[in-house]
Amino acid sequence: MGPVDSHPIFILGADGRVRWKKLAPTTMHVDVSDVLAGLTNA
Repeated sequence: MGPVDSHPIFILGADGRVRWKKLAPTTMHVDVSDVLAGLTNA
């Protein structure tokens, strides 16, 4: 791992467009509550 390590997660709509994204630049973890909130708002 190096200085550009980041761990993004994306939620795509049925049309293939990004509906939600989260970047966790300092950890390997995106909190599941953030993902669930993204799903309900996507």
